[in-house]
Amino acid sequence: MAMPQRDDLIEEIKRTDLLLEWAVQHGDEAEAERLREKLRKLTEM
Repeated sequence: MAMPQRDDLIEEIKRTDLLLEWAVQHGDEAEAERLREKLRKLTEM
């Protein structure tokens, strides 16, 4: 994986993780589950 592409992936994982943390803190389980699935897909690449 090229460096810029890898950097973009890392940033997307960080953003998604922060959004997941916010959703969990605010009790939005549907959004939290959607974000968990997105993280799974991002980290399987």
